[in-house]
Order: sequence, then C-alpha cells, then structure tokens
Amino acid sequence: MKRHRTIWEFVSVMDKWAPLVPGYISHEIINDRQSTWTFMGDIGIMKKKVSLKIDITAKGVMGPMINSILKTFVPKTTTDLAEAIANRINETASIKS
Repeated sequence: MKRHRTIWEFVSVMDKWAPLVPGYISHEIINDRQSTWTFMGDIGIMKKKVSLKIDITAKGVMGPMINSILKTFVPKTTTDLAEAIANRINETASIKS
C-alpha cells in the first residue's frame, strides 16, 4: 500500500509529472478541469510546436480530426510518460532512503 500511496502522491500533482511528458515545453493549470499545454509534437514526418487547451469535458466538431491524429501519438507518448514517471518516483525514493 505504501507504494500505491507514493505513486498517487506523485501523479495527483500535475506539476510533478507534466515536465516528463515527451516534448514538453510548458503547461498552465487553469482549474481542476482545464489546463493549457505547449509541447513539441512528433507526428510522423513532421515535428511541430503544439499548444492545446485541455478540457476534460470538452466535445466538438474538431474531435474526430484530433482523435485520428492522437490515435497514433498517444500510445507512444503514454508509454514514454509512464516510464519517465516510474523513473522519477524511483529516483525520489532512492534520495529519501
């Protein structure tokens, strides 16, 4: 259970893990449901600076287009982020020991 608590204490604070997102440049927390993100996105043949406003309740006409782009981008990014978070938690735990 201590390990779960350690993980939750890390991932529940966006400022701790946001810089670990692959291509991360910056983020700003607007409220508990919205944030803005800027990162360098690599979507195959091109790299582009991307700025997004994330609203976890948002829907709209751009959804299908964005979803098709993210379908390939998110799995790789998620894997890279999960590995970076695990490494950072392990580094932090080693420092405290």
